[in-house]
Amino acid sequence: MCFQIDDCARVIADGRIGRAVSFDMFRPIGGWFTEGGELEYFPEEALERIQPRILPPEVARALVRLQTLPSLLVPQKIARINVRTKGYPLTLPDLLAGYERIDSGSIPTEEIDDWRWMLLRLLRLKRERPEVYDEVREDYALAYALEGIWSLPHKPEDWHGFPRGFLDDLRMLVEEWKKPRDERQLPPGWKKKLVRQFSEDEIGHQTARIQRLFYEALEALCAEEDPDALRKKGRFLYRGTRRYPHNRLLCRDLFLHHYALTGDAETANTLGKIYDDGRAEGGVPDHAQAFFYFSIGYAAGFYESACKLGDLFVQGLGIVPNQRIALRLYEEVYDNTRHAFCLGEHTQFADAALRMGNCYSQGIGVAVDHARAYGYDLEANLALAQRAPEDDVGDAMLAADLHRALQQEKQAYDKPCVQPDALPFHTWLLRIKKPFQQMLLR
Repeated sequence: MCFQIDDCARVIADGRIGRAVSFDMFRPIGGWFTEGGELEYFPEEALERIQPRILPPEVARALVRLQTLPSLLVPQKIARINVRTKGYPLTLPDLLAGYERIDSGSIPTEEIDDWRWMLLRLLRLKRERPEVYDEVREDYALAYALEGIWSLPHKPEDWHGFPRGFLDDLRMLVEEWKKPRDERQLPPGWKKKLVRQFSEDEIGHQTARIQRLFYEALEALCAEEDPDALRKKGRFLYRGTRRYPHNRLLCRDLFLHHYALTGDAETANTLGKIYDDGRAEGGVPDHAQAFFYFSIGYAAGFYESACKLGDLFVQGLGIVPNQRIALRLYEEVYDNTRHAFCLGEHTQFADAALRMGNCYSQGIGVAVDHARAYGYDLEANLALAQRAPEDDVGDAMLAADLHRALQQEKQAYDKPCVQPDALPFHTWLLRIKKPFQQMLLR
């Protein structure tokens, strides 16, 4: 006798019941999971298979709709994993009815987990979902509805209700399914999934139909002031795409709206850059606003905001100039990103290293030292070269500034080569292959 995964079994010697499992590599030894979830091993002859209880279709439907409770149907709790049904097809209205009873609070919370597990075993449910929810189909609707099963907690005290709007989406799907196929509308939850799923680079590689649905959903959600949609459209306008050409003025308004709704620090960092370059203000920067938003980004730990704040302190734009504060900001970003870069992570290390080089080249908050400046510039050059495949916005300008700095420092240093003891230690460490980098940094 070979036990299959999830067979319900009894230990012949003491009558304990659990879920039997079979491992080919361990035959003839079988294993089983007790009710407490622990795995024990027994010879297969010590286990006795318990035949599953077959529920009639009407009983299975009543269970799905929670018209009967699992504890009333199968009093022996462990046997919840050993039920089957024949002739009952799971439907969206039945599952929605069960969800609504749970949401109403009429079902004891200790019954919810039993109900979830009985459905998984009863109907052999699998966690499968389409790549894109782009059409109201029965299988898509049911796959979306089953996501509610996976959101149910294992502990009653962790239950705080279904995700916002989830049940409304299911009710809409039930109604949309009754309409002709070409008149069906996507529910709001599907539109949000569609908008979140694709970046500005990925959406251009999708089919014309998915692109049309994506942009329709994006515009509809922006009209509803959905924060994710506002930020997504703002990013499109910031970088410029075929559908949304570069428009910093509209981009600024969308990000301002998003920040007012969420207080998101990443949005504040983006607003700082928009106000700093002035392209949304007719070419006139607003450094006071830039300083305000960069301060928020810096407080939230954004390294780019810290670098930009340092630039404003160096030039005295929007704030009283203070080179010591600028140097401290650059050093903080440099120290925090150097270790991460040596381990292969994508960071703002190139930006920080170039600014450190400028400080030692121009005497910003520190004595002029062209050897150290050249060392920092070499680090920035290596970091930018490894970051090139990312194609970050602003990297072209950074590369031009770095090339200019390297040429100036070569002339200022006026030596055919730089001696190792004249450069920062990490300039040479960065040239070592990655395995040795990781070994030395541990």
